[in-house]
Amino acid sequence: METSARELEAKLLLAAFLAERGVRSIVGSHAHINNRLHMLGEGVYVAQTMVRAKRRLFRIAREMGLILTAWDEEGLVWPSAAYYRRRRLDAVNFQLLERFFAWGEEQAEVVRAAFPHQVHKLRVIGNPRQDLYLPAMRPLYAETVKTIRHEFGDFILINSNFGSVNHARLPFTGLEKSEEDILALAAYSKHEPEYISFRYRVFRGFCELIPRLARAFPGRNIVIRPHPSENAAAWNKVARPHPNVHVCYEHELVPWLLAAEAIIHNGCTTAVEAAMLSRPAIEYRVVEDPEWENPQPARVSIPAHSAEEVVGLLRRPKEMERKRPQVEAALRRMIFHWNEGFASARIAEELTRLAREQYAAPAPLRRSTAAMKSRLRALEKALVGRFMPSRSANPAYIARKFPPVSLEKVRARLHQLADIAQLPRPRIEELGDRIWRVSPATGEN
Repeated sequence: METSARELEAKLLLAAFLAERGVRSIVGSHAHINNRLHMLGEGVYVAQTMVRAKRRLFRIAREMGLILTAWDEEGLVWPSAAYYRRRRLDAVNFQLLERFFAWGEEQAEVVRAAFPHQVHKLRVIGNPRQDLYLPAMRPLYAETVKTIRHEFGDFILINSNFGSVNHARLPFTGLEKSEEDILALAAYSKHEPEYISFRYRVFRGFCELIPRLARAFPGRNIVIRPHPSENAAAWNKVARPHPNVHVCYEHELVPWLLAAEAIIHNGCTTAVEAAMLSRPAIEYRVVEDPEWENPQPARVSIPAHSAEEVVGLLRRPKEMERKRPQVEAALRRMIFHWNEGFASARIAEELTRLAREQYAAPAPLRRSTAAMKSRLRALEKALVGRFMPSRSANPAYIARKFPPVSLEKVRARLHQLADIAQLPRPRIEELGDRIWRVSPATGEN
């Protein structure tokens, strides 16, 4: 897992389904697990992405004898097939995989076109995160929803996703950015300058929308929930003059969506998640560019092209409900069987088969060499994290996306998830900082 607020519950649920099948699993922060790869035994490794940056890690894992599989946590929403192939699909890494799990048919079509001779590795199967939006899961969030509503009342939720222009690790901070800043951001992020320029204009549009909303609804709270990769200081600057505007990143996303009276976004996965919860979402499209906009959220959102339109929709909830699109067909194309059983159960079955197949073990020398490479990589990450704070290995940045959490809290959530899914409660033990092993209730495999 990279981001606990987004992934932890889904991965714990998957671990519970694996435990039901007699399979042990190790779950936790990907940064911490990857730095201890040399300590793992034989088994199946499930990566949360297969981008180019993972090449070294994937090669080490294969040389150690691990069976490589992956899905893409960012594979639900993207501007175009060409963009997705370029940014998210790496041919070298795909060659190393035994399985790639697709969210749904839309993503699968892009993968098939990119790797036509390796389609046997593809499974259109869904993602554990979709399970969190099933009606059966609502009781899991009831207390948190109550807490949020008690604090914020009838609030408007703005879910932000501007990491490309407002990243926590970027040296280019502040609301105002020059053309030189845009070019520097593009070079830093390896995005096209046109994309960065577009996202910056959308970001500025939201910075201007929030004060308008604060004045239009002085009796309602407005909650900005930044993406965990973002620099919250920028949003705090926007919120500071307005007592009814709050910047908050506590709790998982699901209870925020359930608690909010209205949700505003632009091109965000939040819209798809809100649609799965039958919650209406407004897409604020004050700036438009078909080349760089994510089309998937637009299919399940109510469009608004000006601040006046947003205010009008918020003042007339019945109109918002009337304009809400029919989302069923869109969700079916994006997410495999999104409301039909647990995707975690399907994925657990596939992983169990892989774990029990016979694979040739690597030669002892090859494995020991791979373990040495793993230790060297971990040392490099530690040094980079300490002396280069702008890099993703920075411990403070890792903790921002995956804060420390107690074993007791993780165990309680695991057991809640197992109870709702009507599974035996697995055993769980702590292996290290933000790393846990989940085992079957009885016996071991």
